[in-house]
Amino acid sequence: MRAAVVLAAAAAWYLGCEAAAALAFPGYSYSYNYISDLGIPGTGTSGGRVIDSPLAWVMNAGFIGHGVLLVLGALLLARAARASSWRVPFLLLALVHGTGIVLVGVFPAQLDTSGSAMMGWHVIGAIMAIVGGNLAVIASGAGPLRGLVPGPVRRISIGLGFLGLACLAMLVASQQAGGGIILDEGAWERGAVYTVQAWELLVAATIAVTAILHRTGGLHRR
Repeated sequence: MRAAVVLAAAAAWYLGCEAAAALAFPGYSYSYNYISDLGIPGTGTSGGRVIDSPLAWVMNAGFIGHGVLLVLGALLLARAARASSWRVPFLLLALVHGTGIVLVGVFPAQLDTSGSAMMGWHVIGAIMAIVGGNLAVIASGAGPLRGLVPGPVRRISIGLGFLGLACLAMLVASQQAGGGIILDEGAWERGAVYTVQAWELLVAATIAVTAILHRTGGLHRR
């Protein structure tokens, strides 16, 4: 149950910080703008996109907080799970995600006029967060979630991870093409990122409901 609380908190913290920063950003578009645009301090342009994020520190706190909470939630989840050969890969991948997204918050994206080398660390962190996060979601469904959630939830988890990686591939293809393919680049990026929060909420809700049903006698262990 503690894993459920922490995972739900991770998703709520991230999405809440993003929503607050987006509301303060004039004309911000969830489909056109990148998530990292919200974390850029100062005003100007980044990749040709207009940047004006008064609550950049809130978005960066969202990145860092999510990384810490997801790793903690993954540790609690693995501890509660049955022994599985996938448990160690799951934890390592969750740590890759957590480290990456903390780097994203510590080294925000930069304005076009900035000569800072921090952008390199930001990009490395973003790759680690997206790839590591979605692979961790896949690994969770392959092993650690067994015995904690029903089979369909495990299969949905695996599907979410592959969906996130597919969206990442479309994002890269859109960047190479110089414009969004079918959807804008910001939409593809969110498709690659939100699968992790969707997994957190799905697993948290399933574990919580299962625990409540067990306590009320509405569900019997097999």
